[in-house]
Amino acid sequence: MSELSPNPFRDEDAFVSAFAIAFPVTTVGITASQIPSLVQELIHGCNSWRDFNRNVERRIRETKDRVQLSALVFIQEQAKSIAQRETSGSKTDLIDEAIRSGLDVVLDFSRLSDSAKIFYAELLLRGIWNGMLSPTGTSKRTIVYVDEAHRLTRGRFEKYHSILNEMA
Repeated sequence: MSELSPNPFRDEDAFVSAFAIAFPVTTVGITASQIPSLVQELIHGCNSWRDFNRNVERRIRETKDRVQLSALVFIQEQAKSIAQRETSGSKTDLIDEAIRSGLDVVLDFSRLSDSAKIFYAELLLRGIWNGMLSPTGTSKRTIVYVDEAHRLTRGRFEKYHSILNEMA
């Protein structure tokens, strides 16, 4: 996964959910409540981490509100820990294609930071779940093993929780 990560910018809702799960804000307050909606705004129209970072930097420069600035800086710092080096579109499609075709796939997250493990695992699981629910998705029975699944279930913020709950 450190060399070939899925494209996190395909599904904006999955990105926001995975971000909220990977970085659950433990303090409740105005700043924390702004983070998911800010992430939703920032990811809109992005195709790469470079696009996302540009959006964050632009919003930081334009923002005068201290509370929102605090939330934006939080997002910027956390994004640094999950941003993987950009890979070509054909390479990022390999994981999705293998999963869609019903191949047995083993993904190694060992070289990722703990936050990146949670973020990318959640993105992949949401992609698998959406594919299973899709009318064009494979009707083949899908078995997913998630080693260290408890890491995904710890992160919870407001309405955001791991898709593992639905999958189970």
